[in-house]
Amino acid sequence: MGQLNDMKHQPRIVILAEFPAWKVDRTIPSGRSWKYLVWLVSLYETLKMQQQYDIHWISFNREISRYRCVESGGQTFHFFPCGPLTVARVQRFAWDRWRARRLLDKLQPQLVHAWGTESRYAWCGLQYAGKKILSMQGVLRAFHERSPMTGYYWRLPIRSEKMLMESYDLVTCESIWGCERCREIAPDVPLVRWEYAANPLFFDVEREPAEKPYVLMAGTDDPRKNMGVAVEAFRHPALAGVELVGAGLLAEQHPDLPPNVKALGGVSHERIAELLSHAWGLVHPSKADTSPNIVKEARVVGLPVVTTTECGGMQYIEPGKSGYILAPDDVPGMVKAIGDMTQSRERSLEMGAFGWEECRRQLSPQTMYEQLMRIYDAVLNNALPEEMLWSDG
Repeated sequence: MGQLNDMKHQPRIVILAEFPAWKVDRTIPSGRSWKYLVWLVSLYETLKMQQQYDIHWISFNREISRYRCVESGGQTFHFFPCGPLTVARVQRFAWDRWRARRLLDKLQPQLVHAWGTESRYAWCGLQYAGKKILSMQGVLRAFHERSPMTGYYWRLPIRSEKMLMESYDLVTCESIWGCERCREIAPDVPLVRWEYAANPLFFDVEREPAEKPYVLMAGTDDPRKNMGVAVEAFRHPALAGVELVGAGLLAEQHPDLPPNVKALGGVSHERIAELLSHAWGLVHPSKADTSPNIVKEARVVGLPVVTTTECGGMQYIEPGKSGYILAPDDVPGMVKAIGDMTQSRERSLEMGAFGWEECRRQLSPQTMYEQLMRIYDAVLNNALPEEMLWSDG
């Protein structure tokens, strides 16, 4: 903390987010890191190039027992130990909020940028009196309406989502679907669509479709992923010659899988990249998803995608040209769509190439960084242009 006076000439921005601490401090185990928040690492990497702001991160980590301060990439990371998320939620994150508030009072940032209403970070920025931005990771009420999230674990985040959104000067969300859902919850909050980058790993993957056609499906056991619809589609005789490869917890959800469905269980990002390289397409039959990483990754690699009207990733798909957009439970439609994109290797390659370069541009870390710098500049200068704000029209 003794270095705070060295860069007073720069506006200070504090980012409140679940940053994977082991990326900047190898002595901290990866442990329970939220490994799906890959865009935060991309953001950290791109922020290395800027000299306009003094960037500080505040993050909580269950793998440490005391506060740590780490300098990396021209940014300062403040890591606090924490306990189980369930217990913290019951206490409305009182202890975490107190520690974050004390540090914010010392740092005196010109802007606070909090990530997500699921965890503690939106709460930690709640009472800060200065300018603040909230970036959505999911839209919980919309998720709950489409696929009920049971138990007290989700009750507080769902009930508090509107209050949290309305407590920030600006809310960002990464997809058209997400912005529409945010509008339903908090219609008067200034809203900007700002897309988070795909994992840089996938920009270097080359497509080499396997000799035997297969499509990939990746996800967790969350009912919102709706994996059973894809499994049912692959019971249809029309898809007997095509394989569905499931990465995630597919086998645990559906123990009696048809012979053309292969469940891999949990796999690494590197393995996902390999699977996408050889796949003929991706299936993502979501009931509710703001902007799933796997859809971004598939389009960056150049795969056609079959997804649903309740998936934010549909903004990267041109129906009939780079994939298909169906109702979440449309099994016959899924059979037909998968059959079309796997009818030949040439058809799969042609569909995957449609709009591919534009997807790579929109989903690049550089684009994410440039858009964020414009947002920061506009908020700090009280000059958010009308065209930057989300409009339903």
